[in-house]
Amino acid sequence: MELVRMVRSPWFVGSVAVLGFLVIVSALLNQASYSEWYGYAQQYQTKNYGMENRVMVNAWVGTDRRPSSALLYFLLPLLCLLPGAGTLIEERASGYQAHALSRMSDGLYYGAKALACFVAAGLVALMPLCLSLVASAMVMPYGLPDLMAYATLSASISNLTPFQYLFYTFPIGYLGTWCVMTCCLCGLWATTVLACSLFARSPVRLFAGACIFQILLNYASVNLSKVLSAELVNAVDLFTLLVPTGYEGSIPTSQTLGASLVAYAAASLIIPILFFRRRCYL
Repeated sequence: MELVRMVRSPWFVGSVAVLGFLVIVSALLNQASYSEWYGYAQQYQTKNYGMENRVMVNAWVGTDRRPSSALLYFLLPLLCLLPGAGTLIEERASGYQAHALSRMSDGLYYGAKALACFVAAGLVALMPLCLSLVASAMVMPYGLPDLMAYATLSASISNLTPFQYLFYTFPIGYLGTWCVMTCCLCGLWATTVLACSLFARSPVRLFAGACIFQILLNYASVNLSKVLSAELVNAVDLFTLLVPTGYEGSIPTSQTLGASLVAYAAASLIIPILFFRRRCYL
C-alpha cells in the first residue's frame, strides 16, 4: 500500500519525468554528434575519426559526458528522496499518518515506509538509466571499445573506475551493473534519510538537510583526498559515486563505493533500532 501511494504520487512521477527529459536531451546530443562524425568518416574514408569507439557504451548518460547527463547525476541523489519526503508531508497534513498509526503498530508502519522508500527511490534512479540504455542503443551501434585507442585518447572512464574490465569486454554487462548499483545506492540513501526523520519534525528541513549533507560531504572528501594524494582525487558523496566518470574532477573507486553501500545500509538499520522509541517523526 505504501509503495503504491509513493509510485502514484506526483513526487515520483515528477522526478522520473525530469530525469527522463534529461536522458532524451543527452540522446539527441549524442545522435547529432554521431551523425556529424559518421559523415566525416564516410567522406574521408582514409580517416576513421575514432569511429571504433563511437559505440553504445559511450552513448549512455553515465559515460557520454554531456552537460545534461551531468545535471541528471547532480539531481539524482536529491530527486530520489522526493517520493518519500513528499508522501510524508502529505500524510502528516492530511491526518493519514495518525489514522494509520491507530490501526497498526509503529514498527509495522515504519517498516512499510522504509521498504517503500527503498523501492521508490531505486525506481527513480533505475527507470531513467534503463531509458538511456534503450536510447544509446538507438543512437550508436553495439560493440567493444578499442582498448589501444583508449591508451592514447581521452577515455570516458579511468583504470580505477569500478567494473572497468566489463567496459572493454562486456559493455552491456557494465551498463547493467551500474544501473543496479545506482538503484541500490539511491534506495539505501533514501532509507537512511527516512531513519534520520526520527530526529526531524519537518520533512522539508529533512530534505534540505540531506541535500546540504551531500554537498558538504563532497567538499570535505575532495579536499581531504587532495591533502592525502596529489594524483588521485576520491570523493564519497553521491554526486561522485553514482556516475562512472566522476564529478568535478573526482572519481569513484571500488573502495569508496563499497564503503558507502555498507555505511548507508548500516545507518538505515542501526538508527531506527537504537532511536526508534524517540518517535519524533510521529
